[in-house]
Amino acid sequence: MIEITEPSTFSAADAGLLSDGESDPYGTNHLAISWAPKDHHVCFSEAGRLVAHAGYRLIDVEADGVRIQGVGLGSVMVHPSQRGQGIGARLVQETTDRMKMTGRPFALLFCREIRLPFYRRLGWSRVDPAVSVEQEHDLMTMPLLTCWFSFEQDCIAPLNRLRVLGPPF
Repeated sequence: MIEITEPSTFSAADAGLLSDGESDPYGTNHLAISWAPKDHHVCFSEAGRLVAHAGYRLIDVEADGVRIQGVGLGSVMVHPSQRGQGIGARLVQETTDRMKMTGRPFALLFCREIRLPFYRRLGWSRVDPAVSVEQEHDLMTMPLLTCWFSFEQDCIAPLNRLRVLGPPF
């Protein structure tokens, strides 16, 4: 039976245990991206052992010159021994439900191409225009795919210029 918790922190040591020693569990180390820490965490445990984690944070973006508030999903990981059993989908759905409770109209995430079908099955849509994010000294065009999820029926997907006002999550 899966126990769901929302710890106030999720440390590098926690991530190391969850990845079971994988050196690059997200497949993004080669991109040298500086990521923002997550403010909220959703953890799944089974028999007292951490088996999955997702984090999120409140974000601001600029879409076609208009500043809007959203939620950023990141650090989605399932322990290697638990993959392929539907835990990841359940984790993203649970976390998406919690993000909706923030009252913000949409969520964003960044992922590799290989993960796009997974997120699409869960109702996320790809954002086609290039997305820029802030890094320590400059703006960066995000080399990963960007997906969005609408929490409001009349929320329209950003169509042109999209900039995350801060580092990626």
